[in-house]
Amino acid sequence: MNTLKKIQHIPLVFLFILYFLISPAFGANKYPHKFEEVYNKKRIEHFKNVVKHYNSSIDDKTAEKISKAIIYYSYLHKMDDDRVVAAVIAVESTFKPQAVSRSGAQGLGQLMPGTARGMKIYNSFDIDNNIWGTVKYLKKQLVRFDNYPRQRRYELTLAAYNAGPGAVRRYGGIPPFHQTQTYVVKVINVWRQLSGLKRFSNSEVHALKKRLGDWKKTNRTKIRIIRHN
Repeated sequence: MNTLKKIQHIPLVFLFILYFLISPAFGANKYPHKFEEVYNKKRIEHFKNVVKHYNSSIDDKTAEKISKAIIYYSYLHKMDDDRVVAAVIAVESTFKPQAVSRSGAQGLGQLMPGTARGMKIYNSFDIDNNIWGTVKYLKKQLVRFDNYPRQRRYELTLAAYNAGPGAVRRYGGIPPFHQTQTYVVKVINVWRQLSGLKRFSNSEVHALKKRLGDWKKTNRTKIRIIRHN
């Protein structure tokens, strides 16, 4: 499959579209599926198509290993939706297991060495280790923002994944960093595409930026203090 448009026509995806539209934000200990419902040949093949779309040079065996790891560890950590994990990895590394960023982030989910060590991951280039850590860290942020409405919860989770939970806490929301704002929109757009939904509209992007702008207007003094510390 050469395009996400083709990927979206896989029949099983439409079942998940309904789930995505009607489901509330799940609690930390709830999970909507049974293992046999998520870990099956059709879904593994779907994720393989996603992996190959973003990394056309990857071999079948590695693409399948990544796909199985995303599904399995998302289930293990009780993620609401494993497609958000795929979206994070797509934006972070385009599914390249040996990827290294300029800041030193490593592997598929671009884990920083300190973050990886904190989760007792000593080889971020190992597919299973990296995806296990990526999912665990995402789930930790989702639990952190569990009291927020679903969309806001994911926005804050992605912002924390990119800029760190400390930055989200200091700014009381998505930090006013262009990179982080762009990252949140990119991941959610990929997630939406994998769910068969439309990309963020201009009005939604504007609303996201407006929420940040409103916060900045009422917290100018706090921002100045943070920047000078």
